[in-house]
Amino acid sequence: MRKIVIPVFCFAVMSTIAIEAQLSAAPVSAAQVTIEKTQYVNVSSGTLNMRKSGSSTASVVAKLTKGTKVSVSSESKGWAKITANGKTGYVSSQYLSSKNPVKATAAAKTTTK
Repeated sequence: MRKIVIPVFCFAVMSTIAIEAQLSAAPVSAAQVTIEKTQYVNVSSGTLNMRKSGSSTASVVAKLTKGTKVSVSSESKGWAKITANGKTGYVSSQYLSSKNPVKATAAAKTTTK
């Protein structure tokens, strides 16, 4: 019985090592990695147009107000692919901020006595 168990055990260990080596060596492409980060709309006045594609001529999907929380899934060539209020589209990256501009403005106006 021992002669059968030892070769089977060695085969199982060697197979596990070979599989782990293949998994750790597999490259991960950028398309496979999705890193979402939270940002906020930061416009000085009016609204920000969320568009169907990353182009200023693309149709408008939604209009976003200052301080709207968005989830950025990718950025390319000055455009960010975002999700906000249940809709997905593109906005110019220059109008996004890592801090909520509405809260920052309200905090600046608050004075203590």
